[in-house]
Amino acid sequence: MSKPRSQFILRSADISSLGYTGNAPTERAADFTGSTGFINRWQTNMRWDNINLRSILGDIYENGGKYIMKLESITFGLTSNLSTFTTVQNDKTFNIFMSGLPFIKSYSSSRALNNEILLTPVYVPHGFTSQIFTYNNNLFTFQLTNGFGVENVSISINYRDLLSNTIEPSQNLTVAIPHIQLIFSIYKAD
Repeated sequence: MSKPRSQFILRSADISSLGYTGNAPTERAADFTGSTGFINRWQTNMRWDNINLRSILGDIYENGGKYIMKLESITFGLTSNLSTFTTVQNDKTFNIFMSGLPFIKSYSSSRALNNEILLTPVYVPHGFTSQIFTYNNNLFTFQLTNGFGVENVSISINYRDLLSNTIEPSQNLTVAIPHIQLIFSIYKAD
């Protein structure tokens, strides 16, 4: 019997659906801020606002409970320029970081405590099909105490260059990186 779990989905198109309104994706001309969050022109830095984690947990919520959040999959859609979104091969490989959940902490190589986690490194090739990445071992454990961090959080996702650890985009992007969908499962830890 499987454990009760909650599913948590972040989609860049929920912030701004630009790219899904016509026959082919449309390129964003500027950064966008709306009622559900922010997404930059290159779709490499995005934020979802007013997420109620307690509502996401639903029936499995327990004050003081320990939980495991698991990254299940990442899907990239298509760009309007399917042959090239960058002229530099290294720009197709980057780290995806998540921040905004107050109970998530990590240390960087500079030994600084950060309120973020590295979800995964990815390589997004050029091509005519969307890309789906499935994961098995990306687990993050957290404990909720006195409702800490469960009401109206803002979750950010940003892409960073593997070598310089700077937030994308590099100067070489010619069009936006494709829309993204991240699927997480959250379940109680034993």
